[in-house]
Amino acid sequence: MRIGVLSDTHGNIKSIERAVDKLKDSDIILHAGDLYQDVEYIKAIFGKEVIGVLGNCDLYYPSEGEFEKVLKLQNKSIFLTHGHYFHIKEDLGMLIKKAKELKVDAVVFGHTHKTLNIKIDDIVFLNPGSPTLPRGGFSPSCGMLEIQGGDITSRIIEI
Repeated sequence: MRIGVLSDTHGNIKSIERAVDKLKDSDIILHAGDLYQDVEYIKAIFGKEVIGVLGNCDLYYPSEGEFEKVLKLQNKSIFLTHGHYFHIKEDLGMLIKKAKELKVDAVVFGHTHKTLNIKIDDIVFLNPGSPTLPRGGFSPSCGMLEIQGGDITSRIIEI
């Protein structure tokens, strides 16, 4: 199973379209917030399932949605969050603690607009960066999780 990962699209249609084109072979797309309203547009152009959560900017553009979700895909648990409630701009400590409490296999998050693809204590942590407003010298990007044969792998995709 291929799981496309987006975050921090911030309503930029051209960037969203470029990112979805890179993820067109995915079975599903996860959107880690900012802006939740983009999820509907992504669904329309992707044509398959898209699951999203709210981010900190969604507080200014009220939408119905959740700030966190735990998903079961192909017998793997994935924690989807924007990350701002876990103060990830400071460090990953709170997010790591939450992932361990939830006993998940992977965490998908955003908020920093910087890519991160690491494994800590057998948990994948994937921040796809931003296709719209990358920070810290990073290129516009998205991500991919792949579940195959009981293994879960992750990568960053430059746009």
